[in-house]
Amino acid sequence: MTVLLSDSSTVLLTAKTKVIFKRVFDKDKRDVYLSGEATYKVVKNKHWPFTVYAGNFSTTALGTSFKITAFQNSNKTVIRLFTGKVVVRQLNMINGQKHPAVYLDPGYMAEASNSTNDIKIFGFKVNNKEAVKSNVEAFDNDLIVFKNQALSGVVNTLKKAYHVDIVADPNDITNRYFTGTVNSKSETLYAVLSTIARLNNLKVIKQNEIYKLTAVKM
Repeated sequence: MTVLLSDSSTVLLTAKTKVIFKRVFDKDKRDVYLSGEATYKVVKNKHWPFTVYAGNFSTTALGTSFKITAFQNSNKTVIRLFTGKVVVRQLNMINGQKHPAVYLDPGYMAEASNSTNDIKIFGFKVNNKEAVKSNVEAFDNDLIVFKNQALSGVVNTLKKAYHVDIVADPNDITNRYFTGTVNSKSETLYAVLSTIARLNNLKVIKQNEIYKLTAVKM
C-alpha cells in the first residue's frame, strides 16, 4: 500500500511492514520509523530534512527516492538510492565505536550490520518496476554502476548479477578498487573480470563454472 504523508511525500509499503510518523511533521524535521521494507519518494525541501530510522541506522534525505529494508528478524539494514542523495548514520556505538557517516549517490546501496560497525557499499541494478515508481531514468535492468568500489563489493555484486561463483583471496583484493559500468546482458563475466583484473594487477582463472581472481606474482 502507498501512504501519503503530511508533506506530500509518499511511502510504498511491502507486506509485514510498519511505519510510525506524526500525522503532521514538526516544522524543523520529518522523522519516520520503519520496521520492514518501504520505498520513499520525498518532496524536496533543503531546510526540512527527512529522516528514516531503521535498525541501528538513520537515513536522511532532502529530496530523493530510496528504499530501505530492515525487518525485525534481520541483522542488517539495507538502503538503496534511486535518485538524489542520502546520508546514512549509525545511531548507537558498538564496542565504543561508531561508523563514519556514509553518503550515497544514485545507483548505490549500503548494507549495514546492526550488530557490528560494518557498512558495505555496492553498485546495484534497478529493476523496471522500481525505476517506474522512483522516476529513475539513468539506469536500466541490466546496468550496474561502480564508483571507486572496493573489489570485495564488486565481486559480491557480480556474483548476484551473473548467478555464478567468484572467489578471491581477501589479501589479493584488499585496497583495490574499480570504477566503471557493467552491462550484465551484453558483456560476458569473463570480459568484465578481465578488465577489472588488468586495472588491479590481477589475473582471472576459470575452472568449470567458478571464476577466480588472483594476484599476479612478480
